[in-house]
Amino acid sequence: MVELSFLGACREVGRAGVLVEYKNTRLLLDYGIKIRPHQPPEMPVKPDSKIDAVLLTHCHLDHSGAIPSLYHSNPGLKVYGTPITRDLSELLLYDSIKVAKMEDYPIEFGEREVEMFHKNYRSITPGSKFKIGNIKVRAFHAGHIPGSLSYLLEVGKRRILYTGDYKYIDTQLVEGVDLDMPNVDILITESTYSTREHPPRPREEKRLTKIVTETCKAGGTALIAGFAVARLNEAMIAIFRKSKTKCRLYLDGMARTATDIIRKHGDVRDKLLFEAALNTVNYVTSQKMRKKILKKPSIILTTSGMLEGGPVLFYLSKLYNSENSSLLITGFQVEGSKGDRLLKTGEIVIEDAVYKPSLRIERINLSAHVDRPRLLNFIKALSPHTVFCMHGEETNRFAKELSETMGVDGVAPRLGVSYKV
Repeated sequence: MVELSFLGACREVGRAGVLVEYKNTRLLLDYGIKIRPHQPPEMPVKPDSKIDAVLLTHCHLDHSGAIPSLYHSNPGLKVYGTPITRDLSELLLYDSIKVAKMEDYPIEFGEREVEMFHKNYRSITPGSKFKIGNIKVRAFHAGHIPGSLSYLLEVGKRRILYTGDYKYIDTQLVEGVDLDMPNVDILITESTYSTREHPPRPREEKRLTKIVTETCKAGGTALIAGFAVARLNEAMIAIFRKSKTKCRLYLDGMARTATDIIRKHGDVRDKLLFEAALNTVNYVTSQKMRKKILKKPSIILTTSGMLEGGPVLFYLSKLYNSENSSLLITGFQVEGSKGDRLLKTGEIVIEDAVYKPSLRIERINLSAHVDRPRLLNFIKALSPHTVFCMHGEETNRFAKELSETMGVDGVAPRLGVSYKV
């Protein structure tokens, strides 16, 4: 008998965590936080006893952000993931400590626990096969961001696949999910976009480069806001490949360090293309440089993706009245974030001042998640008899649909609930 306990990402996006128990083995699949603007993050349910290991799919804080808190009761806890995921996770974990101090809210770990995470990390690669206690594990490339994995567990005679976040199609930066997987008995899948189809990727990249080109021709600044890890690199490569503008391209914020980590590990679809695009980019290294580059038409790739902090707010404070300039938002906006408010009301708050920007504002869909049609294709290809739908706001509806139309047992687990299978 296998017991699955759902500790987070239940009927919501964020704080992923699934506990798998079989005989005397207890594995944790991800353990993340749910970020809330200007508030302490929401934590997943705490495991009720010690666990043997964590299988980490990728670095994003909604999958990795609570792992250091486990070291209070599990000082020797092993974490498995790719080498790039280790380095990117540490970048984001240290930043989350910094943000907590700046926002003056408590956080359940400190630098010591992040150091323990590093010390106990065990590097694997796609295709790695290993055993933890009574459970056999195989890692697959997930296609979400560089270094992301899905995990296939062999538990007794059952196969359980935990997808983490994944992308079905190839993008400018990474290849899509590895589809060479065996059929499974139980599928635990992300369902972020279970009700939506993404617009064609080439069309969105064309929109991006068209807006950038138009902005530069008009003598303005094209400000591209995105997540530090991978998203701005996607935009960077698209602009390099498809834009004919002669505007200088700049990279600012934490994306600089994330880009250096990706460059160091080379976990990208086309290393030569990545290097060629990166060679056209100038790193912004000071406030003086930020002021200087605004004097000429330019393209600035910067954090934060939700406009919550980082250099993007400085640039917006200078450009908000520039009708020749543009702001391109490339990522998901958490409800209540400054980016969410801007899209809903047309207002942005910068250092307690409210601005009504007149620059051009556009959303560009460069999502790193699987969408509805390809999610359904993936489920059909694996032929599971049970599908646990996680990491989505419409999981209950989607699970019901799977049960009624695909002949599988669709389940949308509630937070903290366990299932014996």
